[in-house]
Amino acid sequence: MKITSKEEYEDAKLRLDFFIGVGYETLDDNEEAEFEALLDATAEYEGQHFNLVNIEIGL
Repeated sequence: MKITSKEEYEDAKLRLDFFIGVGYETLDDNEEAEFEALLDATAEYEGQHFNLVNIEIGL
């Protein structure tokens, strides 16, 4: 899974909030896999976003 836009990122964060709200231990195998993929994808997007910000301001 790859997040390529802010809208996709916001949707992914909402889905993660849902999974957290229902409790990780209640998720089935498919939901666990989706949760983990969303975590990885949002972390990657956040890392890219913050790297771009740092480059723009010269850090």
